[in-house]
Amino acid sequence: MVILFFIIFMSTVVATPLLSMTYDWSTLVDSDTLLLFQHSKQIGNVYQKTTLDSLKNRIIIEYTIDVSMNDDTTHSLPLVTTSEVRIYNMNGDLTEAMLRIRSETGISEWKVNKNTSNIWIYRIRTGDMEKKIDIRCEIAENLHTWYSLTNALYQKKIKKHQKWSNTLFNLFSGKNDTVIIECLTLPAPDSESDTYVFSVQDVRSNKMTRLKFNHLGDIVFQEVPPWYVAAKNTYYLQTDFTDTSSNTITNSIKIEKDRPENPAETIVLTFTSGMKIHPSVQELYKKSGNRYYKKNTDKISAYWKRTKLKRGEDWLSSTVTIQSSHPEIKLLAHSLKDTMINSWGIIKKITTYVYTSIKKKSVTTFSNAVETLNAGFGDCGEHAVLLTALLRAAGIESNVVLGLVYVPKQQGYVYHAWVAAYDEKNNLIFADPGFGIFPVKHGYIPLVIDSDGTQSVYLFELINSIEITYSPINDHTTH
Repeated sequence: MVILFFIIFMSTVVATPLLSMTYDWSTLVDSDTLLLFQHSKQIGNVYQKTTLDSLKNRIIIEYTIDVSMNDDTTHSLPLVTTSEVRIYNMNGDLTEAMLRIRSETGISEWKVNKNTSNIWIYRIRTGDMEKKIDIRCEIAENLHTWYSLTNALYQKKIKKHQKWSNTLFNLFSGKNDTVIIECLTLPAPDSESDTYVFSVQDVRSNKMTRLKFNHLGDIVFQEVPPWYVAAKNTYYLQTDFTDTSSNTITNSIKIEKDRPENPAETIVLTFTSGMKIHPSVQELYKKSGNRYYKKNTDKISAYWKRTKLKRGEDWLSSTVTIQSSHPEIKLLAHSLKDTMINSWGIIKKITTYVYTSIKKKSVTTFSNAVETLNAGFGDCGEHAVLLTALLRAAGIESNVVLGLVYVPKQQGYVYHAWVAAYDEKNNLIFADPGFGIFPVKHGYIPLVIDSDGTQSVYLFELINSIEITYSPINDHTTH
């Protein structure tokens, strides 16, 4: 039996303890390998292992995802290894967990465990920087329902539309997630090639993925949004599932529009599935009914006059991903700033430096500013964290923005990262070091401000949950 955890992208079912039940955890012990696909091409492998440590009375679940091939014909995707370890006690309750992503640019790591005061501590580390957070909510994750599900599969006692539900601690976001798993179809009687098909629904975002088990109870197919699918072999890509990595998932991270808004229009966002605008950017929008109208910038200079966004932390401080106090960052920032005192000039100069100095290359990790500076390459996220760190070191309040940008070649909006900064008059300005644009004007939709990478989960939740329209700029809702 395979227990396959894709904690970044997908939730796994756990549930309330069944107090009358005795657990034989040895039934979960196993190991297996799945192939990882994108656009119907194998780009890596997924390795899973569940072991029972009788000496320490614990259950250990490990998985590793290796991505090592090109993601398309123009972008080289470096070798990326994602490793996760989850440890449970003999009651099936989670006691500690770790997620690590390693690539050419460095290592990012997320951990959770209890300290000596029995308080859950959540840690985020990139490079030599670590951030610790006390988790005030209880982490109730356990293996009880998964145990019941796997044993029901073994005994062929699964019923169509049977459901399981409960909570998982998402290491990437540092929050509890609630999921519902449902059996959609059963294999034909006496069939060894047919499969059980399940849906897994994230309650908060209402996103749904699917997975398959064969007649032995092994996972043979699993959607891994937003980019991949994993399968036992290519046969399971050719049956009743389409390759969602090249159809549903990939297309869903692009919002098709034939053009961006023009100077006489403003962008209007409508969310489905109960989603709302993120608190970190709500000052940039005017809500009217279920619609969010992007407020107008200064018509000439493309900035928001004296607009203060909600701040979870000081926009000048050094963080786990934005190491503005690092000696290398400070030295470079002061060199670039030189004797300049005008904030617009400083932002423009440093934006141009990052754009011209950092090679454009797709990466799937969460590199910090120092790693990006040393590696000399990265995608939009790496450009954004480096620019933000340099601006902070130069004394300019700034932060990373995650959202959507209009790309003409794509004929639509795609997910992107850029930078928000304040000038000396408290005006908010946007700069895009990935495309070398300052100031940013049309075609950008800020969705979240993020200093440490934990808020990017919000973007995953928005996939297939956001609609974009345009409204005349003189509409009363834009003021």
